[in-house]
Amino acid sequence: MQIFDTLSATDWIRLITVVGSYLLVRPYIVKLGSRIQQKEFKKAEANDDIDVVEDSWGAKARLRQLKCAMGGDEKDDDSDIEGLLEH
Repeated sequence: MQIFDTLSATDWIRLITVVGSYLLVRPYIVKLGSRIQQKEFKKAEANDDIDVVEDSWGAKARLRQLKCAMGGDEKDDDSDIEGLLEH
């Protein structure tokens, strides 16, 4: 490619330094992000703080999935739609 032909030695060193630094530091940043995410999830689990807007589409399904993922009721409760299914 033409762009790589026009790079000087300083530009090559700069490019290699930036790419190498990224490759070396990225795994540590990912680990840090996962630790932060686990701490926030445990804090939300401990407080049982579920922020679901009831007016939004699919809110009950998300709430049901979140409770199941947190170890709540694992059975599928259809009591909220039984009235609609009666003939």
